[in-house]
Amino acid sequence: MILSTFMMVGFDVGMNSNIANFLKNKFSISLESASLGISIYFASLMVGRFAGAILLRKLNSYKFLIWSVALTMVGLAGIFLSDNLTLTRIMIFIAGLGFSNTFPIIFALTVEHMPDYANELSSLIILSVIGGAVIPPIMGMISDNIGVTASLSMLVLAMVYVGFASLYAMRHRN
Repeated sequence: MILSTFMMVGFDVGMNSNIANFLKNKFSISLESASLGISIYFASLMVGRFAGAILLRKLNSYKFLIWSVALTMVGLAGIFLSDNLTLTRIMIFIAGLGFSNTFPIIFALTVEHMPDYANELSSLIILSVIGGAVIPPIMGMISDNIGVTASLSMLVLAMVYVGFASLYAMRHRN
């Protein structure tokens, strides 16, 4: 699950640092207007984390994680496929809403799985935030060489990995 946190932090930083440029290029709007996408993304993270704090008191963490990843993927698909700016902004919100609880849930589940190694695991998980420094430059190289839309494919790859790792963890838990 450590690599999952690497991918998740890379997703988060990649999303918030590239979504405005994506919107600007896809819809031929000003950077100022496109920057609203960043605010929408962060608003969805806030709403999702508050909602997650309430919902996780009643729901299974593993299943909630799988549904969160699935919702993130729906949002990403909508971002790619939508030709309407308003709908794309809604899909940004949906992607952020889905993504909002993935890091906290994986952090908690990882430490819960091996409580005797909580300090070591916490250190490794926090170290994995380096994904935020690795994935965005890769996205930048893809954007420079292929295009900004193609660079967002890194976000899809990151969430696909997190999804498979989450399913694996759910099936192999004690």
